[in-house]
Amino acid sequence: MKTTKKLRHAKRLDKASGFFFLMGFVFSKLQTIPIVFVSSLFNLLSLMCYLTAYTLWLAACERYPDHPPRTQSWYGLVQFKNQHKVAAVLGTLAILICVAAIAFPPALIASAWLFLVSNVLWCIAEYHKMRHPPVYDKEYSSKRQAVYMRYALLMTSASIVTAVATTLVFCFPPAALATLITATILCLLINLVALQDWVVFTWVKHPPDAWEQSHTHMNNELGCELGHEPALDEEAEDVSVLSQSSEAPSSSEGTPLQPLWRSGAVVEPDMLGDAPFVCLQST
Repeated sequence: MKTTKKLRHAKRLDKASGFFFLMGFVFSKLQTIPIVFVSSLFNLLSLMCYLTAYTLWLAACERYPDHPPRTQSWYGLVQFKNQHKVAAVLGTLAILICVAAIAFPPALIASAWLFLVSNVLWCIAEYHKMRHPPVYDKEYSSKRQAVYMRYALLMTSASIVTAVATTLVFCFPPAALATLITATILCLLINLVALQDWVVFTWVKHPPDAWEQSHTHMNNELGCELGHEPALDEEAEDVSVLSQSSEAPSSSEGTPLQPLWRSGAVVEPDMLGDAPFVCLQST
């Protein structure tokens, strides 16, 4: 019960964080208005929204339940909530450097690359979550997570363009205009594609995965622990059928164990390996 309450609170903080990230993104685009006062105002509003968003994200990470990492994989050195924490801390530091860049503009280079590192860690954490879903979240949907993963990759791609463009502008001033125009167009196209994914994972309802129910159904049918299913080949089954035809089973005998593909059971995505999620169903 306590875990459920913490999870609900963490999701509220996450939702609030997403709202401020959205507002920060909108204000950052409005700061391109060619009026100095208006542009500066939207720039400050954008920084404040992003700072609030990263702070709420960090607070949400603190309240998510622990989930053992997949240490045998490159992306699972630590549990994904700790990966999110590091990403949130780096993002917060990048925002503070942006504020300092008002007085010292070259600091924007460090800020842009910190944003990139933060987004890369965010992508790794989301991939970790997709490959090793949290068992405590009954509302987890693999389809929604796949859409969110694509959104994270697109936003990280935009941050790569921004980091490279910022570096080129300060290091090679003659190419500043061409760099800014190219980077603006690329980021606009990437953001438009990412916006579609944002709409899908935010507003489209995705039914939660029902893995535990399918596992329970399989265990009850097979009478054994998951991952240790007994296998019967066709030859063994034919021998069993022939023996039953010659001798009627007594009332004390149980029902012969049928192979999984004969029983009509549905195998949900229960693999914890790195193979893609699949869904097998007998016809």
